[in-house]
Order: sequence, then structure tokens, then C-alpha cells
Amino acid sequence: METRTVIITAIDNSTATPRLPGSPPALDDLLESLKNGRATKHLVDHLVIFTFDPQTFRYCKSIHPHCFKYPKFNGLHDHQPHKFVGLFRNELLRQVLEFGYNFFYTDAILSWERNPLPLFGSEDKISIGCEFYSTVSNTKNAEYFYMKSGPVSIAFFKMWKLINIIYPDTVVNNSFCQLRFNDKFGPVVKSMIKSVESTK
Repeated sequence: METRTVIITAIDNSTATPRLPGSPPALDDLLESLKNGRATKHLVDHLVIFTFDPQTFRYCKSIHPHCFKYPKFNGLHDHQPHKFVGLFRNELLRQVLEFGYNFFYTDAILSWERNPLPLFGSEDKISIGCEFYSTVSNTKNAEYFYMKSGPVSIAFFKMWKLINIIYPDTVVNNSFCQLRFNDKFGPVVKSMIKSVESTK
């Protein structure tokens, strides 16, 4: 495991409660897959889980030692929970990068059958899995992405936050992939990366 690299997931109550009667919560399945996947058992100690409500935090702490309650999420936005969880998630991920940590973000519903981290080279700054459908507007995140701490990845999150503020109702607000391949914002992303790299 590369020094200063952590695995991060962010969960709400839907991930910490059984999906069907008698079935385990998605968070339990994630931990179980890490414990039993190919070359993944040691990654459990590198998993950091952010929670967005007290009930989820208590459950997380009962099954995993590295759980944190994100302080800015206070339940005031229950009418649009997924939108605001996404915004707060992106803010905390930027803070992780600014602290000098690389991270691999995974949705809690993702099952880890093997360790993907060796696939990322030392020069990889931003690696995002995307699922492509008939149009770019149907493109969505494939539930995982890798970010290497540095000027490019930090600037990426700052730019995305600015887009969220200026264009609050666009389709790119909660999807890295739609942001990257959007006709309007995609060229801005590429230009930003090129500009940041040229200042090194």
C-alpha cells in the first residue's frame, strides 16, 4: 500500500440498514469483500468511512474502527439528501487531498473481489471509472475513482465546487464523468489540468 494512501467511502442511513429483511447492510458486504477478496485483507486497516447522520455513525463504529461523522451535515437538507451528501462528500475529499493524502474512493455498494490499487501508476493524478450509455448525459460514475494529492486534483475539486455554485442545477453536479465529458464543462476541465501542470 502506497504511503499516505487511504480508501474512502461515504455513507448515509440507507447504506447502514438492511436492503431486504434478513439481508446485511451494504456496508457489511463491503467490509466482508475486503476481508475475503484477492490481496485485499490488509486494505481493511486503510478504509476510512465518513458518515452523515448520528445513527449511521453509531452503526459504523460498531463494526469498523475508522469511522468519522462529517460535522457540517446536520440534517437540514432532508428534502434533497442525495444532492447534499454528494456536495459534502466532494468537500471532504478535497480536504483529504489538501492534507497530502492520496485516496481511492469507493461506493459502499461496491464489492472488492481483488486489489485494484497496483493498477494505478505513480504518474496517475486522476483516474475515474465511468459507465457509458447511449449519450453523454447518461454517463455516470462507475462507483470508484483514484486521486493523487497534488495541484491538479485539488484544483479539480475547487473548479467543480465553483461550477456547482454558478450552475447549481446542471447534470454535472454529482457526476465526475458527466463533468469530464460534458460539451460545456469538459474542455474547461482539460484546460484547467493543462494550466496547472504548466506551472510546475
